[in-house]
Amino acid sequence: MASRKPLILLSGVTSELPPGDTVTGASNGILTAGSGLIGGGDLATNQRVDVSLAVVPSGLIFVGNRLGIDGSAQASGNAALAGVSGIRAVTLTAGSGLLGGGNLSADRRFDANIATQAAAQSGTDNTTLMTPLRVAEAIAVLGAAYSYTTTNINKTLTNRERVTTTSGFITLTLPAPPTQGNEVSVVATSGSANVVISGAGSPIMGLQQNLTIDAVDKTVTLIFIDGTYGWRIF
Repeated sequence: MASRKPLILLSGVTSELPPGDTVTGASNGILTAGSGLIGGGDLATNQRVDVSLAVVPSGLIFVGNRLGIDGSAQASGNAALAGVSGIRAVTLTAGSGLLGGGNLSADRRFDANIATQAAAQSGTDNTTLMTPLRVAEAIAVLGAAYSYTTTNINKTLTNRERVTTTSGFITLTLPAPPTQGNEVSVVATSGSANVVISGAGSPIMGLQQNLTIDAVDKTVTLIFIDGTYGWRIF
């Protein structure tokens, strides 16, 4: 069977149009793109219709079963959340023992909240974390055994030393450099008035001066607080 030439309908009249031929003299129609399509136009020229695709910003984020896009260009990574409605207001909060967090307008991180040496050695902080180093530093101060000595001459004391003096007009020098939590005790017996205690460069009760025990049968305990306040009398 011979192949038929394609038919074209012109103003209600059916006519054969050879392949590749151009229709001339016919009234022009309009090809209109419907919903979800783009393109089309006057049929006097070739026209094309395409599916209308939304422009998707980089850093596309799925939240649950929702696609969070506000139509604007987004940064890559977590920063893409900056333009997602309802997401950038979400805040990550650091819990006990952690530092960091924040809202999701930028990249966020969490870090362990490590105790300082001073906090570890004070033995009162219950919110920060201890590393092996901090544990060792705390044990060196809080776990050290007391030593008991007697002297009637000038002496440099060590941490947790409890010294009894048997002679007056002597100078006892506190540990240097001190660490927060260092502790010494001085017992001035009846035969040892005017015992001088030197801070060795650290303040005593916030003052850069020596302490003199000028009464007999007194016990004075000093604990180092910090570089500003120095040694405190308890």
